[in-house]
Amino acid sequence: MPDSTRFQQLFAEIDIVASSRFHALQIGDNISSIPMQISNAKNSLPRVELIVIDEWTPSKGQAPRENIEMAQEILELGSDNCSVLILSKSYETQDSAINGPVARGGGKFSEVGAKLWHLTRQRDGNVRHLKTDDELHVLIIENDGFRKRP
Repeated sequence: MPDSTRFQQLFAEIDIVASSRFHALQIGDNISSIPMQISNAKNSLPRVELIVIDEWTPSKGQAPRENIEMAQEILELGSDNCSVLILSKSYETQDSAINGPVARGGGKFSEVGAKLWHLTRQRDGNVRHLKTDDELHVLIIENDGFRKRP
């Protein structure tokens, strides 16, 4: 479960009716059962529109193959009316052909049609860059969330 401060920030602007439809699952260490647990929850809960998986793999070292396979299965649970957001730390590489952060398991996710975005911290403490497929968004973190820099 997310820590209480982070959880409060994520849901600060969501009205009480919408937040009542939020369901969190505490999923154990058995990686192979996670897609089935999420699929069962999605099928039994009404109108699931977003699945968020935070820290799907260890933050250091290479992403284990079983974690990548699990994340790919979860991505396939998405549909036109249900988005899947998978979050993890990226890493820097010594490969001079690659400029900027690298998504953990990114090549495998691209194979299943996932869009890879990077949110990076800048030297200026509250500035973040969100790099999407074809655009760079400069964001400022404020008490009530992100604001796009003019």
